[in-house]
Amino acid sequence: MCGDAPIIHVMSSKPRERHSGTADGGDRVIEVPARAAGLPRARMRPTALGEPACGEHDCDMTSKGPKLDLRSVYKELYSPSARVVSVVDVPDLAFTMLDGVIPPKTAPGDSEEFGRSIEAMYGIAYGVKFMSKLRRVDPIDFAVMALEGLWWPAGASPTTTGRFRLLMLQPDHITAEMVHTAAEQANAKRPNPLLSRVRLERWKEGRCMQIMHLGPYADEGRTIERLSSFAAEHGCRLRGRHHEIYLGDPRRSRPERLRTILRQPIAGD
Repeated sequence: MCGDAPIIHVMSSKPRERHSGTADGGDRVIEVPARAAGLPRARMRPTALGEPACGEHDCDMTSKGPKLDLRSVYKELYSPSARVVSVVDVPDLAFTMLDGVIPPKTAPGDSEEFGRSIEAMYGIAYGVKFMSKLRRVDPIDFAVMALEGLWWPAGASPTTTGRFRLLMLQPDHITAEMVHTAAEQANAKRPNPLLSRVRLERWKEGRCMQIMHLGPYADEGRTIERLSSFAAEHGCRLRGRHHEIYLGDPRRSRPERLRTILRQPIAGD
């Protein structure tokens, strides 16, 4: 059955392993204490699996205090090993999202729509960041998260070769109204018709396998093969869409130094 590899969650309790009691040992779950996952120590409280133990009003996250870093809060989701495939249970999280298409015979890097989509996502990301940081009541500063992308075939469409959905993880206190306001402000400074299409949604990806890819995007195939081999070995069935998380900036980093998380949702047979 898929899932005989460790499944990592963030927990506020002490680390321990537990088994489901099935004949084959069942799912092995490693529960990581909140402190080990980089959560703030102040006023910790137990939460559901995968949720940060420090809520909007539980910790000092004001603009004068420490910056909220969701990559540290969800360390197990955003810092995988490049040596081995890991299995994670991705909880319900808030993302800004924008859907688009890639024209035929066009690489994503050569697509105007893809480039403008990235500009729109970052424009809104920094807009809501500064709205949150500078608001008069309960200001909260936070680090802008990495750009993520879901990719899937265009189906029978003769005008596109692929579809994408760009995502950026947002803190729970960010609202759809803040995203709308950030889009209007960004469009006033630098018009971009795609800004109005960015939306805020919650999404639970569930159980996934993932690994860190080191090197050029063009070489991802060899790392994807490692994911496929892991799935076959553990009896996992692929589901959902291919997921990439871009930790490196191709404009500033040499291709061999790029880091990209490759994630694939899985299910048991």
